[in-house]
Amino acid sequence: IFLRLVGEAERDIRRALAERLASAAWAPRDLINVLALDDIEIARPVIAQSPVLEDDDLMRLFAMAAIEHQIEVASRPAIGAALVETILNGADPAVLTALAANDTAEIDVQGMQTLLAASERTASIRSPLVRHPLLTTDMAEQLYAWVGQSLRSAIVGRFPVDAEALDRAMAAPVPDVHDP
Repeated sequence: IFLRLVGEAERDIRRALAERLASAAWAPRDLINVLALDDIEIARPVIAQSPVLEDDDLMRLFAMAAIEHQIEVASRPAIGAALVETILNGADPAVLTALAANDTAEIDVQGMQTLLAASERTASIRSPLVRHPLLTTDMAEQLYAWVGQSLRSAIVGRFPVDAEALDRAMAAPVPDVHDP
């Protein structure tokens, strides 16, 4: 009965309910899942912090919901490895950018490599990736070639890279591979 009433409630009432229940561990799971699928303004606080939502709920939400919901799922603190893999397989640039900015997500080395590869063609992933705590020196050297001067400075400040050598390598002419 309560779920049906929520479905018929005015938008402002649903938003207030979502904000109040977002951090409640006692909230009914079905209700939280309904609110998580609502318009993003209503769903955002629930997706971001509800302790009732588990990774399987979030995976289902990720598969069913709009891109705005997917971004919120990728931004949620402490998401698990299986959910991270699902997000990486979705490969939408905006969602990958949100995941790269989430330094509490359980991203493994392969996931970081996937984000690094995506950053070659999607500039918005680069800045959060440069700041990500799991970025290694080898990854930073790869990333160095794709970023602008300010992010290069951030890489040099954070990692023991030889900026001059990297700059020379990037400036070197590409050999001609045509047959004579």
